[in-house]
Amino acid sequence: MSKVYRTYVSNPCCKKAEKIGDLRGGLELLLYNPTLRDGETTMTCFFTDREPHTFAPIKVPAESNYLLIMPEMDPAVFDDCGFWGARFESDVPMLADTIGGMSYYHPDERYAGCAPTFAGVDLHTEWHYADGLWRDWRRHFRDDLSKAPTPFNELDYFFFLNPGQRDARVDMTLRFRNTDHITIHLTVPAERVRVWNNYERIPSNEPYAVKIISSEPIATSSVRFIYGLHGFEEWGLKARCAQYPKPGPITA
Repeated sequence: MSKVYRTYVSNPCCKKAEKIGDLRGGLELLLYNPTLRDGETTMTCFFTDREPHTFAPIKVPAESNYLLIMPEMDPAVFDDCGFWGARFESDVPMLADTIGGMSYYHPDERYAGCAPTFAGVDLHTEWHYADGLWRDWRRHFRDDLSKAPTPFNELDYFFFLNPGQRDARVDMTLRFRNTDHITIHLTVPAERVRVWNNYERIPSNEPYAVKIISSEPIATSSVRFIYGLHGFEEWGLKARCAQYPKPGPITA
């Protein structure tokens, strides 16, 4: 039996926006075959609230890449589907790289942000993030926003993909720099994606690092977003940067 190579992405979003404040998202996904022989990969997508979907094999020529655009790739699957993740099973080593993201629609494109780029990852039961924050200057300066050093607030989204057959119990410990640690307990259902954000769920303006322990192998990712000093309704929610986590135990 030939070897199967696997990689995973956990953070895509395909969503239509019809009015101010609606979530919207789209995606470009690049498959790169760095080897000297033609390859083939099978893509299985996982969603937050429906069964997985497996596509016909995709051929990627040797030393080349192949572009997929969602939802155009298959509107019946991706159109307005919300958050999703994917597993790629290939007969040669292959890289999956996502370009895109989500925002809350607003006609004011102030601080339009960026399109986060993520490389595919392997599954693991332990993950580490160096940088976490919910920044809210209104709370920090007691409504005196003239003191705010940036014209926006910030929050983090975390994405969890569980492609396995069992639910994953996830303990997400926020290791605050200046105050006590907090552990968030989450369940990521089997063959599903779970999304968690820190808005109004943790102390504001307290930086932290993150350790994630899962009962099942999962893929994770994180995006930092910015939003208006007066809230999302001011000019929406825009991606600022992405974080690459460190998988596996870290010991001295």
